[in-house]
Amino acid sequence: MDELSSRGIRYMQTVNFYYRDDPQYKEIDYPAAREGEEALNRWVAKTLSAHPGLAGFYTADERPADIVPRVFAQHRALAAAAPGTVTYAVLGDGLERQAPLWRDAVDVMGLDPYPIVQPTGRNDLAMVGEWTRIGQDAVKGARPVWMVIQYFPLTTAGGWPTGAEIKAMSWMSIIEGARGLLYWSWGEKGLAWVKDPRERERKWADLVKITKEIHALEPVLLAPDTTVVTGSPAAVRVLGKRGADGARYVFAYNTGAAPVTATWTLAAPATAVMDLDAQAAGPKIEGNGFAASFGPYEVKRYLIR
Repeated sequence: MDELSSRGIRYMQTVNFYYRDDPQYKEIDYPAAREGEEALNRWVAKTLSAHPGLAGFYTADERPADIVPRVFAQHRALAAAAPGTVTYAVLGDGLERQAPLWRDAVDVMGLDPYPIVQPTGRNDLAMVGEWTRIGQDAVKGARPVWMVIQYFPLTTAGGWPTGAEIKAMSWMSIIEGARGLLYWSWGEKGLAWVKDPRERERKWADLVKITKEIHALEPVLLAPDTTVVTGSPAAVRVLGKRGADGARYVFAYNTGAAPVTATWTLAAPATAVMDLDAQAAGPKIEGNGFAASFGPYEVKRYLIR
């Protein structure tokens, strides 16, 4: 944790097997484990929370809703012993529609849509946006949703997500309201299993480029949502933001596999649109709006002044 903290990285302890009937429980060598589940959770939480690098606890991984009461009890024990930390659970693998049942069991909800199962161009990337909405609907906008982005080859046919696919999935989550993104995975099934060091470096560089792009806009993304344009077609989802300097931003994506054009009306006058991806002038403003053409599942990011 010292090394992680020195690099600005917070640590989340996995506690999703801290149940006596879990096969992994007997492998826990902490003395507190012999005293029972609650004692173990409190001891781990109190011990780790002494370090400023602790973010919280990963309490459930794709588990059915019948375990919610136990996860909630664990949440209470962890919160009591480590105030200021968060509990985080991820739903998926066919259980994502149970999300509303988890709303009060954790501080932060996550879902892990993994749409890359076929060769590039044959996957429903908008699944990521749809699942983000499932999480947002479940928490009623009252708690954060941190989405898990596919960063590993789920199938041989699909292979590794391309840089463009990782970028699209990341921004789809953000546009739908995600306040955090995690990428599975650096280790198991992910980068650790890539044998060619040059290939591993290329894949890492793809991810770093995208996360730096997102980080550069973090102050804007964390600002309140605002209406920047109106008149989107049903297939195009839009997020509007306003920066501290008054600049407006439109982040949008095509939810479908067919091209679509959005003809937007500006909520307030503007003189120019910049395409943040091209780092060049964007669509021309005509009258009180502008149009943008989207390819299948394409994301667009515009700065408007």
